[in-house]
Amino acid sequence: MEVELKFRASPRDLPALERAVSHLGTVIHRPWTKHLVTRYFDSCDLALVKRGVALRLRRDGKRYIQGIKARRDAGDGQRSTISAAREEWEWPVKTADIDFRPLNAPPVADLMPPHAAASLQPVFETDIHRSELELRPGETTRVKVAFDRGKIIAGSRTAPVSEIELELANKDKKEGRASALYCLGLALQRTAPIAIETVSKGDRGYQLLGKKKIEPAKPPPVTLEKGRAVAEGFRLILGNSMSHLLANQAAALAEAEIDGVHQMRVAARRLRSALRLFHRVAISPEIRWLDSEIKWLGQELGHARDWDVFAINTLNLAKTTEAASHAVAAIAKPAAHSRQAAHAAVRHVIESPRYTTLVLTLGVCIDEDCWRDNRDPDIRQLLEQPLSEVAPDWLTRLAHKAQKAGRHIGNANPKERHKLRKSLKRLRYASHFLSSLYPHKRVERYLDRLSELQDILGLLNDLATAQKFLIEVSRGGHRSEASLVRTQLRDRERKALENLATAWRHFHKLKPY
Repeated sequence: MEVELKFRASPRDLPALERAVSHLGTVIHRPWTKHLVTRYFDSCDLALVKRGVALRLRRDGKRYIQGIKARRDAGDGQRSTISAAREEWEWPVKTADIDFRPLNAPPVADLMPPHAAASLQPVFETDIHRSELELRPGETTRVKVAFDRGKIIAGSRTAPVSEIELELANKDKKEGRASALYCLGLALQRTAPIAIETVSKGDRGYQLLGKKKIEPAKPPPVTLEKGRAVAEGFRLILGNSMSHLLANQAAALAEAEIDGVHQMRVAARRLRSALRLFHRVAISPEIRWLDSEIKWLGQELGHARDWDVFAINTLNLAKTTEAASHAVAAIAKPAAHSRQAAHAAVRHVIESPRYTTLVLTLGVCIDEDCWRDNRDPDIRQLLEQPLSEVAPDWLTRLAHKAQKAGRHIGNANPKERHKLRKSLKRLRYASHFLSSLYPHKRVERYLDRLSELQDILGLLNDLATAQKFLIEVSRGGHRSEASLVRTQLRDRERKALENLATAWRHFHKLKPY
């Protein structure tokens, strides 16, 4: 299994970064350069990429190396949760043709669809000039550092490559720590701006062909065994949420994919909810800093998401008459401009050193279990306690807070409804994190009722946000249209409030699982 971390960097910054890296540890092997031309193969129906498999044949000087990579599922509880973790097999071959013998042997044979071998063909290639060295940043960890310059070629289309790859080089992976990769990334960022790259060259090739869409990803499930300690559960949940964040980074950067921003925002909320759920052990200065930075990220993502919801969903709710439909059409254009500006701001955030620092610091924290440094004997005892023993108390406290926040829901003002909405979100995220410790059907029923209530509160929040955005849009004109739309949306608000009272009664009567 390879464990690597990749960054994008400006071509003009690569020389300075190359010089800097040799001062970040003991250089085991002097830098060397090579010219790598790699051809990627797939079947006519692209069966390999659909399975998350990449088959390639690389020319390195006069040598040919055939290789296959397969993705691992995110959030599987492994310690390396932010760096890419993939299974990889390589074989030397004599010619520039695919050797089918190793493809027919286990475990690789299980990755290959039965029909694929008959129609394998080259689909694109990469042409890379690589400068590489091996570094020992700590006593036991060895890291292979590669600086790649070149291009991806797919038919008549090309895309530039200017990357840094950090890969654990220990033969025994137990000796190497992924935190060394994150620390090296943090150190390199002091020399020049670098941005985390979550898309492989292979995936970029398929995207260049137009054969692979950038898809947003929902949160991966969290599986907790009943004997798992609090410390291990905390690490797994944080890693799962971080994997969710990075799985949507590429989609958030793609202008045509709005759900990537939404899912990144959900991931940021999940991270903060995890920190609050485990607040009794998550009390170090480092974690407090992470919490404030994740809050910043969530706010930046939230602004773009609010404009998406306003322009795509909420405005359409006002189309109840012909006049209202014309008013919505008039407002749609300035709303689209505001959406584009908000998404451009998100792309700037994701490419920023501040975001990179947040992700890498969180990676170090997860990999090194930074919450274990606490010397308080009560906290250390809690960290070793089975999570299944403390989970009931934690969930009960969250449920009581939500019930308290909704006591006077019939007369609640928008601020009070927002407080209830936040309490329910924390309860829902905590329930998702810990759901595998309880009977599935009981948890599912509880979450369904919770989701119903949250959906109505979410709609009310969207309608309140729409009123603010309509004021903003009307400053540039269309005041009468904005006024008409506000009136139509107030009617939807009244109906939502009626539904809220009913949903709250259903939830209030429901017994916790």
